[in-house]
Amino acid sequence: MTIRETGISQLRHRIVLCTMQDVVEKDGRMHLTRKEVVETWARVRPFVTFGAKGSFISQAGYHVLDPNLHQSHWIVIRVQHRVDITAMAWIYEARRLAMPRWFKILGTIETEDNRWVEMAVHLHERSDDAPKPVNNLSPVQSNVIL
Repeated sequence: MTIRETGISQLRHRIVLCTMQDVVEKDGRMHLTRKEVVETWARVRPFVTFGAKGSFISQAGYHVLDPNLHQSHWIVIRVQHRVDITAMAWIYEARRLAMPRWFKILGTIETEDNRWVEMAVHLHERSDDAPKPVNNLSPVQSNVIL
């Protein structure tokens, strides 16, 4: 099934698009946080390849894969006009019956009609201990006199 055959009914996974931020704490340590930007529905499917694509060949003649650049899944979402998709670095998927997953975004493809975005991603972590993204999307009180 290609990106052109994607329909709304196939968006069955709830994901969170996140950016990566460096936070320097007061003691001088740098702490990396994955900041939540937008929550949306997506279609997640595994990347199927015929043959391994090695980054280089070892002395023994084996393909050596770079685990951070190896694509494992395709994720398709509807275009988010209020968000720059190319600025996203991580995708968090909280699942109901399985462990939550973190995906690293490797690249994006937009359709010609600007309706869908397909992202090549790498499954980085799958664990019950996977930390949730930092959420700053909660409502903020506004001091407006009515």
